Amino acid sequence: MLQLENPLPLAAAAPLAALAIYSHFRLHRRLMPSLIKLGNPMLKVVSVQGRGRGRRAATLALKLAAVVLICLAAASPYVEVEEVASREVEAEIREALRVAGPAVVVALDVSGSMGEAIPGGVKIDAAKAAVRRFLEGLPGNVSVGLVAFDHTVVLAVPVTRDRARLLEALERLGPGGGTMYTYPLHTALSMLRPYRSFNASCAVVLVSDGLPADRGRYDGLLAEMRGLGIAVHTVYIGPGGDEGAREMERIAGLTGGRPFNAETAQSLVQVFEGLAHEVARVAVNYRAKATLVERVRRRVDLGWLFALLSAAVLTALLYARYRVLGLTI
Repeated sequence: MLQLENPLPLAAAAPLAALAIYSHFRLHRRLMPSLIKLGNPMLKVVSVQGRGRGRRAATLALKLAAVVLICLAAASPYVEVEEVASREVEAEIREALRVAGPAVVVALDVSGSMGEAIPGGVKIDAAKAAVRRFLEGLPGNVSVGLVAFDHTVVLAVPVTRDRARLLEALERLGPGGGTMYTYPLHTALSMLRPYRSFNASCAVVLVSDGLPADRGRYDGLLAEMRGLGIAVHTVYIGPGGDEGAREMERIAGLTGGRPFNAETAQSLVQVFEGLAHEVARVAVNYRAKATLVERVRRRVDLGWLFALLSAAVLTALLYARYRVLGLTI
């Protein structure tokens, strides 16, 4: 729909049209012969018979059209058009989404050998105390999952910020069974994969005291973790340098994690305290690009168009007047 920025000039259209009509019928016959002779004494007016009245009506129509167009051009006409526009936006997400916060999964070995003693206590009890200290040292924005395993997955708590739920599950754990890493690593990967889709920093803490029966069968999982940027930090409970410790070092090396070794209950707690500090340093800082599609209204000015039309009408008027008057030498 046509809109006017300054409608005031339109108020002048009616009086200007009246003036054009008056001059067309009243002043034309009085002034035109004098003006022609004044301009060029050698000119004379040749009377036009028959079609002169029709041509005079045409010049009047052109005058009125010129008046209207000039007033419209002065009123700054415009229209608004609606368009679909798309633009790229860039946003920085810093812990903006709950799901995008840092996440870590603790995979804890609860096989039968974890019931054996170490200096300062029993392996399973020392490990549970270390995990409790680990949870206490983490900031509230870090989500944690828990996977307890022997030769299968004994217990799995999905990634959560509910520390009470994790502690309650931890207390129920006891030693029993063999040792296999494939199932807990697969479960941990399944928990963390959605977080990596948001570019959240993720890690796995694998705690064990023995050599797994499925050694080598989980290398595909380790490669996928490495590709997703999920580091596996390993904590081996026992003396360093044996075959079990070397396997844990290999797992950490394949995923970009760090291997740790704990021979006593106290050193196990200290290892987890250090891991808590390391995880606490992790923060999400992700820049994402997206295409925003929106409907926008754009103003199109039409003043130039009406000015151009008025100039064309005035040109036609001058030509028509020439034909009506029949000027010759």
